[in-house]
Amino acid sequence: SANGLLLDARGPVGTIESLFGVQLIDYRAADGTLFYQAVAAARLPAGIASLATGVLGLDSRHALHSATPRQRPASSFGFDGYTPADLRRLYDVNPLVQSGAGGAGQTIALAEIDTFQQSDVDAYDQRFGITAPPVEKVNVNGGTTERGPESIMDIEVIHAIAPQTRIIAYQTSPRLDDTAQMFAQLVGERRAQIVSISLGICEIGIDPSIRDAYLSSLDSSFKQAAAQGMSVLVASGDAGAYTCQDDNLAVSSPADSPYVTAVGGTALFTDSDGGYAYEAGWESPLEGAGSGGGLSEVYARPDWQTGKGVNNQYSNGMRQIPDVAADADALTGYQIFDSGTSPCNGDRCWQVYAGTSAAAPLWAGLVALANQMRAAQQKPPLGLLNPALYQFGDGKAGASPFRDVTVGGNLFYPATAGWDFSTGWGTPDASALIQDFLTV
Repeated sequence: SANGLLLDARGPVGTIESLFGVQLIDYRAADGTLFYQAVAAARLPAGIASLATGVLGLDSRHALHSATPRQRPASSFGFDGYTPADLRRLYDVNPLVQSGAGGAGQTIALAEIDTFQQSDVDAYDQRFGITAPPVEKVNVNGGTTERGPESIMDIEVIHAIAPQTRIIAYQTSPRLDDTAQMFAQLVGERRAQIVSISLGICEIGIDPSIRDAYLSSLDSSFKQAAAQGMSVLVASGDAGAYTCQDDNLAVSSPADSPYVTAVGGTALFTDSDGGYAYEAGWESPLEGAGSGGGLSEVYARPDWQTGKGVNNQYSNGMRQIPDVAADADALTGYQIFDSGTSPCNGDRCWQVYAGTSAAAPLWAGLVALANQMRAAQQKPPLGLLNPALYQFGDGKAGASPFRDVTVGGNLFYPATAGWDFSTGWGTPDASALIQDFLTV
């Protein structure tokens, strides 16, 4: 790979089995899906055991999933979804826009496992009077032909916040080996200052035989991103505190990484005049949906993760997520144009999408605005956000730039004063936040 951390190799099955001391077996899942899997963990040959941390690609069953947008048709329940003007008003972005901030000179890399049509983006931009550069596609290992709502929502949400930002959509299959290569490539190519990821897999659901290899690969990429001054924002997941979608408390990977900023979700409410009223931690018990959050079973709590509310009755010394949040509830979601895979026209293509997979690109757009304003002051890109975010949240840099969310939860953990497992430090007051970002 471009960063020298992944070696892509192919060979006959018999050779692979002999080299790594495994047997590859074909299986058929209960739903009819065919996959192959090694019956034991791969053993690295002595000649490379001291140089390699593991082997990926011997299991086609485990895959990343989009934090699939919760969706419903626009105009249902009398709500069409928040528009760019709404989002800028409610999250206090307008003063930045009026000062000329639009993300010019910045690039956001998206990590995607589905593709999109530029014509959908153009329709969104046309409705809302947005002028933005066309989105570049980069295929990794052949890319993907799957159409899904995730990539189009990522792009349109960024256009709502930072329309002048250049977007590069890296696309591949959902397999762990392909996504690991995608992360390595988008970081190694160093074409973006910001990375937005709305993908994940249940941390404790990864097969132990491949978990170490996969997480080691991701660690290498995200450590490199931090060292290069790249900011990585990751959706925390949409199954609340139960990312495996069973009875076990669990978090999502790669949102669990200490080298990324995990973005949770809220329900965003307005007052009678259309102004900001309040937000609640997003949880929908009947759907089993909510803001991903909880305790990692892999990563220790980093030194920077301190402040009011961080150490609480649930804490056990492990990494806690999310770090921050933004609107994610479909009942208070985003107006998105998506022609989908079946024909639609006019208003039928407009949907209300939501999920933490919308909150992450919203935050990525805010970071683009901050980086643009920092560049005007001859300051470097922000890089890893978390040390600064936790200083801001704890009031060590003055008044907090976050709107503290103290109602709702995420199906298990309640939203509380200060930091919590549902919304982290809360949601952004963009003008105050970016002023703080200019001081670090």
